Amino acid sequence: MAEYQPVTGLRPVCRRDAAGKTRSWDEVVTEVACRLYVNGELWTEFLCLPTDLEYMVVGHLALTGRIGSAADVQEITLDALNNAIHVKVRPATGPAPGPPRGDVRLPADAILSLAAQLPTVSTLFQRTGGVHTSGIARGDQLLFFFEDTGRHNALDKIYGRCLLEGVPTWDKVLLFSGRATAKVVMKVRQMGIPILVSRAATTTLALDLAEQAGITLVGFARPDRLNIYTHPERITGFL
Repeated sequence: MAEYQPVTGLRPVCRRDAAGKTRSWDEVVTEVACRLYVNGELWTEFLCLPTDLEYMVVGHLALTGRIGSAADVQEITLDALNNAIHVKVRPATGPAPGPPRGDVRLPADAILSLAAQLPTVSTLFQRTGGVHTSGIARGDQLLFFFEDTGRHNALDKIYGRCLLEGVPTWDKVLLFSGRATAKVVMKVRQMGIPILVSRAATTTLALDLAEQAGITLVGFARPDRLNIYTHPERITGFL
């Protein structure tokens, strides 16, 4: 999926640090307002990083129930000049996967390994500090990841690629740089992913939803520590 605008830009900055006061240039992440039209009608507007937009759109439409599978998408056209995406779809042929199924088990060391990998893959975050990162893994192998200025966009991109490339979700781990809020858990449930690993905090409502949906929610994941809040039976060798 090609970028249709540069992902960063240089902007003037007045900086003060231990070395004193300076005027220089700072690399800042690009954010655009992008309108999504479905069958000719305005559906929504994204504030997003202008990359992997096809994945984002397909994931968003599936997670909002507008499509049931990638087969429902007939055409996607990017209009970079007008910051617009035009999608032709047919009526949804089926629901999103829903709650996780299957019996997935993962060693605690694999979670720690994935927690160490996620911050290293996002060079854009390292350069700008301005994006969220989400990734999907099987076992301790990170399969792919996406970045975006919007945390929900990063999740939509993950699911969109899974749908378009036929990647099963029932045996996967979702890695996330942001907070594991209730909205994030609801998306993970709709994706049918059984394990959510966040590098940040969670909330009481998110934990209630994860418990009910059968999702293992891991928070504050680092290379040397983690908190397992719900369904710890999936993580072996932890206690």
